[in-house]
Formats: sequence, C-alpha cells, structure tokens
Amino acid sequence: MTLDELIEAAHQGVRETQYVVGIFYENGIGVAIDKSVAEHWFQKSAQNGFAAAQYELSLLLQSKDEQNPGEAVDWLRKSALQGFPLAQYLYSLYCEEGVGMAPDPKEALRVCLLAASSNYLPAARRAASMLEQGIGAAVDLEQAFSWYCRAAALGDADAAASLGRMYANGLGVGKDEEKALQWLEEGRKRESPWALLALSSVYRFGELGKSIDTSKADELAKQAQSLIERRAKRGTAS
Repeated sequence: MTLDELIEAAHQGVRETQYVVGIFYENGIGVAIDKSVAEHWFQKSAQNGFAAAQYELSLLLQSKDEQNPGEAVDWLRKSALQGFPLAQYLYSLYCEEGVGMAPDPKEALRVCLLAASSNYLPAARRAASMLEQGIGAAVDLEQAFSWYCRAAALGDADAAASLGRMYANGLGVGKDEEKALQWLEEGRKRESPWALLALSSVYRFGELGKSIDTSKADELAKQAQSLIERRAKRGTAS
C-alpha cells in the first residue's frame, strides 16, 4: 500500500492506517517530519480507540508541554486500560512518581504486574524490584524472585544478577552458592555491571567457593565501571 493509499484510508476513518500515517509523519518515513500532522492523525486514531495511537499521542503531547502533563496522562491511562503493555508500564511509573497525579504506589504495582504478565521485560524486572522493596505492597521476596526469573528468562541482564544475589543470600529462595555463581556469570555475559560488581566481591573476599584473587576482583570492578559509564551515556541505568 502506497503512502497516498494509506492517507486515503486514514481519511476514511480506518484507525490503524491513521496511526501508521501518524508514525510516518512523526519519523519522516517517506515524508518530511511534521509533528503537528502526526499529532492530528494520532488524535484521530486515538479517538477511535486504538491503544497504540493513544500511547503515541500521550508521548507526543508530553514532549510538547512537560509542565502540564494532564492530557498526556489521560491518553496514557486510556491506552493502559486497554491492556497495551508499553502504556501500562509507563503509566505505572507515573503512578509511582506522581506525574500528573498524586503518587499511588499500590496502583503503580498493580498496573506494572499487568504489563509484566504480558511478558514486557522492563515491567517484569520493575515488578520484581517493587516486590523486593515493598513498594505498593508488603515485601514479598518469593514473588520478587519469581518475577526476576521471568525477566531473566526474557533475556534481562540485571535480573540475572539479581537472581545470583538472591541465591547467594537465600532471599525468596533456598540459599545455593552454585546457582548464585551461575546466575552472576550469566549476568556478566549479558553485561550487567551489577553482576560484575558482585563477582568482584566474590573474588576479593573469597566467597561462593572461590579463592581470593584481588587482581581478578580489580579487573571485574573496572569492567563494571565501564559498563555503568556506557549506560549513563545512553541515559539509562539498566
């Protein structure tokens, strides 16, 4: 389907093509970038109940006016209520931080778990962390361990590091030094700085059945610092 055909279908009220045309104008795909035109088509699609468009419209509106996120949050909420995992996760963060609303950690956890149940990796990792820390509910280490397992199975590096830490300390699971070391090594392979720092401690103090090796500990700590700096440049801690 050509761009002209997509635009024709969008004018006829097809919400999916309205969304696609919005994406094209937002990102300059086959047309010059025009955020106002993108917003127009996202708005049309969102009003027709298309969850992905409601999510994109929310992001666009917030980028326009970060000081007044009310309308953006309203569209994000609508998308989340339709079960769109990306919207659920972001809305969960907004609930926790109080963006456009009073902070509501209980609702934040509830919505985060919905996104996690759809195998959305960032939500699975965040749900585990919230349950481990007691954010939005009482501390539940067994459930935290379960969600870290889900996130690690989805490929998350830091979740693998967390599993190593929990096995090492018997948190939410029986203490198992062999499995702890296996998960820390897996986290290292996936380039988790936290796994590298944990392994640095293992070799510095002779933990988890390993002999003291300060040179290896120093090298692992150096690698961890390098990864942390790389993440900082990307603007993310994970």
